[in-house]
Amino acid sequence: MPGAVAKAVIETLSGDLDRPVISGEVDLTAGELLRRSAGFARMLEAHGCGQDSRVALYLQSNVDLLAGMIGGWMVGACVVLMDFRTPGPQRSAVAKSINATLSVESRRMPRSADDYPTVLFDDAWRQPAPWADFANGPASPGSFALCALSSGTTGVPKIYLMSHEVTMRRLQHGINTKMSANSLFLAPMSLSISATRARVLSFLIRGGQIRFMPPLASAGELIETLSATRAAATALPPSIIATMVREIGVRPEPYFPHLKMLRSTGGPALPEDKIAAYHNLTPGYRMAYSSNLTGTATILAGEDVLKRPESAGRAVSGVTIEIIDALTGARLPNGQAGLIKATTPYVGDVTIEPAGGSYGGGEQRGDDWGIPGDVGFLDDEGYLTIVGRSADMIIRGGVNVAPQEIEAVLVQHPAVIDVAVTGIDDPIYGQEIVAAIVSKDGDEDEFRAFCIRNLAPERRPRIIRIVDSLPYNAGGKLQRSKVADMLSEG
Repeated sequence: MPGAVAKAVIETLSGDLDRPVISGEVDLTAGELLRRSAGFARMLEAHGCGQDSRVALYLQSNVDLLAGMIGGWMVGACVVLMDFRTPGPQRSAVAKSINATLSVESRRMPRSADDYPTVLFDDAWRQPAPWADFANGPASPGSFALCALSSGTTGVPKIYLMSHEVTMRRLQHGINTKMSANSLFLAPMSLSISATRARVLSFLIRGGQIRFMPPLASAGELIETLSATRAAATALPPSIIATMVREIGVRPEPYFPHLKMLRSTGGPALPEDKIAAYHNLTPGYRMAYSSNLTGTATILAGEDVLKRPESAGRAVSGVTIEIIDALTGARLPNGQAGLIKATTPYVGDVTIEPAGGSYGGGEQRGDDWGIPGDVGFLDDEGYLTIVGRSADMIIRGGVNVAPQEIEAVLVQHPAVIDVAVTGIDDPIYGQEIVAAIVSKDGDEDEFRAFCIRNLAPERRPRIIRIVDSLPYNAGGKLQRSKVADMLSEG
């Protein structure tokens, strides 16, 4: 039976079945979206999915992902939305990690294993069905709504399970009550990305409309669409926002006066880029410090963007931020850097550690608190500044990539003796992925082809260099900053 999130979506959509809610890929009214979701639910039932099933969706279309997510909830399933380009071996690993009942795929990938339950998506999954049968009935208390992965589908990422109750609390917290009921959210990124998914669901529950754009839309196309549609909100990676600022230039008034919220998501932004976005794009610019573990912990918005642009803002309502010593757990004074701890009602319900060990880099959790593993400090006014990511996370175009996950794939190549993956600055994507490989008889082209076969496109190193050795300190720890410097110079 549908849980709290599904009931909220169904209640809002059923309030006016003729209201337009989806545009871009295809135009759908609220009733059409409900019927398409119900049709998806019927197909899931036909393949043995029901209460507490876990369903993975590898679908290219955002509309199909949305209908599949709602349809999954209609039958009481927990849903994980994945990049449709995920390589075959990683699909198998994800299915095993979440104990998937079914994986629904737009296409089978080369080298896909036959060791997990899967079905190909076709037009039968888009056929409408009556939705009223799914609108009622008791939900299973504590049933899971969503499953999220720590940083993609390569290697062995952490898995976070969120109940309907926690998911609903996060979504309600993200709803902007200043938006009118029919406000338009422009979604140019895939629903497989947590930040996009959260914003889309928040707008649907609020009674808003969603316009989907192709994920590879350029900054120029985004500027044109935002202007033409007069969208009230969107969420974009910092690198894309910075490119939009450069294309628009310095202006006496914000270019998008109708844009009430421009959410910067997926990584850090330079202070000067935040200020430029606030002045030249919209004063609705904002960014947050958040994680799959804790949900949104801090927000930088309004005049705070100008006052403390170097920071990630202050704690959101209901959340307390502390800085603690990594060894003792003792609270540190303001101005001193340490692990960030958030006491919050938005902590994910369950964390599943990868079988091969954790890449969490210091992540810890309790019933009402989480330590994502990032390092930062608080000032006397409560502003949080992030000074490092303990897991050496690469953030490319708004997508988080753990270098250890890529290394775990590359080291499987028989010609690889040692490998280090890191990120270097890139003017378009914020960071670019680079790999340094120690090898006796392999070459760069061979390793590049290996990456194409085994890694999703946004997680493939764009630069691969053969090196004689990698820099380690006296304690045997890889010095990634020196790897980045070495490859930048090369």
